[in-house]
Amino acid sequence: DQRNRARIEVFVPQRSNLKITSNGEIRIDGVSGDVKVDGEDEAINVRDVEGKLKVSNTDGRIRVIGFRGEIDAATGDGMISLEGDFNKLTARGTEGAITLTLPEDASADLEANRPELVGDGIALQRISSDESTTRYRIGRGGAVFHIDTAGEITVRSSRSVSETQ
Repeated sequence: DQRNRARIEVFVPQRSNLKITSNGEIRIDGVSGDVKVDGEDEAINVRDVEGKLKVSNTDGRIRVIGFRGEIDAATGDGMISLEGDFNKLTARGTEGAITLTLPEDASADLEANRPELVGDGIALQRISSDESTTRYRIGRGGAVFHIDTAGEITVRSSRSVSETQ
């Protein structure tokens, strides 16, 4: 129903701690600090944010581009796309695919609940596996990234993305 729709645009200082809750689409651009975002069925889009980001969505898509710092992203049935330079990463989904785009020279260890990941322009070396977790090394290893979903998990290089555009 269009009569009950509202668009709110808020300008804040670049360095701001934010807490945003909405059942509509959420867009955040160009801030740094502690950012907490809770959504429902609509998309959440985050661009050029730095700091600590906690983002959750019931069923909508989560898309993060140009992020630097620590991220915790969770959704029910939506897809998650994360691009940036992460020093800590947790991504959880029930059904949706998770795509992680890292700098070409990224180094991390990745723990996933799926035995097979898709690598695109980035080397994924399997270093261990048990019934519930498979661990991969990216580059020289380092910070441990945790990914958990029933959907497909893709890890790609930012270079492979720019070459296809």
